[in-house]
Amino acid sequence: MKPYTLLISHESDTTALELATAIHATEPGLYRLFFFQAGVSQLNTNCYPTSGPALAQRWADFLRDSGIDALACVTSALARGVLDTAQANKLGRHPTLCEGASLGGLGQLADAYEHSRVVHVK
Repeated sequence: MKPYTLLISHESDTTALELATAIHATEPGLYRLFFFQAGVSQLNTNCYPTSGPALAQRWADFLRDSGIDALACVTSALARGVLDTAQANKLGRHPTLCEGASLGGLGQLADAYEHSRVVHVK
């Protein structure tokens, strides 16, 4: 049985994180997380909640503990100010992409469709 990839396009909700945690704990587990459209905002370290830990920090903790491959669509991320170190240096800004995630593109998404069962979390 193929593992799962979650496509995450919702801006600020813990549903995707809760689903990722649950799937990771089962067989065959997670192959990849792919954040796109407004979903990349979940990885933005400049977003602060009114209470509790920031969602980006919760994702960083999950990614560190799980070792899951997590990608933010580069086009969606740049449009929303979510920058990795390389993009931040190029633009003269500071990085805002949470630890454990990286920027990616359609090639990695196509790979996910080939090697896993893809679930879109809206």
